[in-house]
Amino acid sequence: MYDPQVYGLLGAVLLLHLGTLVYVYIRRNGDEGSPAPDRDGETVDRGTETAVDAGTEADETVVCTECGVRNAADYRFCRACVADLSGTPAQGGSEAFSNAA
Repeated sequence: MYDPQVYGLLGAVLLLHLGTLVYVYIRRNGDEGSPAPDRDGETVDRGTETAVDAGTEADETVVCTECGVRNAADYRFCRACVADLSGTPAQGGSEAFSNAA
């Protein structure tokens, strides 16, 4: 019906597609136990509450209503789940770290 080269090319495309799907699956679900890096390259543990920066205290923070992660007051989107933070009120200083949900 078709030339064998067409079947070979179709097989190669299907294998490439399957490889891409496996790569994406591994990137998203690779190691569930380790913290995932956010877009800035900083590590964010999505299972627990995190500080804005590990070594410094922020003056004001915003706690995400979707996942509970603390973010700097000037962030527009959550570092962990990328939810919109524009309507969330900022909390000041160390109280934000001790009273966060």
